[in-house]
Amino acid sequence: MQSLSGAEVEIAIASDATVQDLKVEVSNLWSMPVAFQMLTSEACLLTDNSECLSMCGLIDNSLSVVAVLSMQSIQAAIACLEGVHTVEVQLEALQNLTQLGPKYLDDVITAVGKLLNAESSEVKLAAWTSITKIAERGNETAIDVVTAQIEYESTRQAAVEALGQIAEIGNPCALYGLGRFLENEDLDVCMFALDAYAQFAGKGHIGAIEVVSECLCHEEDAMRWRAVEVLQQIIVKGDQHGIYYAKALQNHSVRAVRWAATEALGQFNDP
Repeated sequence: MQSLSGAEVEIAIASDATVQDLKVEVSNLWSMPVAFQMLTSEACLLTDNSECLSMCGLIDNSLSVVAVLSMQSIQAAIACLEGVHTVEVQLEALQNLTQLGPKYLDDVITAVGKLLNAESSEVKLAAWTSITKIAERGNETAIDVVTAQIEYESTRQAAVEALGQIAEIGNPCALYGLGRFLENEDLDVCMFALDAYAQFAGKGHIGAIEVVSECLCHEEDAMRWRAVEVLQQIIVKGDQHGIYYAKALQNHSVRAVRWAATEALGQFNDP
């Protein structure tokens, strides 16, 4: 058995095994779902899953087979994720697509991302399980669709947990994805996004410090004081560059902003 990537393996299988049986063996060895496999032998496509391998050109009880992923089958599975299909069809498609693993297919990630807030709890759970398995760590498309779920109360916590599996601390795409919700019209969204932002910013990230410092100017008191707490988490004590932005706000025209900036600075001034 050989793949197009050049990987080769010898598979021992019963003499009465079928093409379907061989596909199952291939699926167990490589990340190639049975539904997406295309097998060829001596330039002949093995299309009949029920056909016995002994009828496919065995020579001395052996058969040379090449296995490839059928992009047509993958695209068909992606189409099955659309809402017009039944839950059962969507779940089967998700299962097959998940088995692919991180194959760098952003169109798969985008399609799965649309189900992260699906009406069906089964489909939603399967989609969240899938997204962390099909996305390579740092994949920008996956980070974008995951952080987009911060907007919804039912998926916020799942989004943060999934983000931890696909993005490193300080990942610029993750920070951008979270940062876009810091001015959301829903205060709960803003507060949650700010806490998540602190988690993924890490200590001493100047760009993140600037973004959080801007939250000291937020119109809501709760958001300003949460920004004070977050700055304490992400600024290294004694980092003068880090407190530059808060210092600049001490002369702000709005008294509440000046108070928040002064309180933030008070957290870092040595007694």
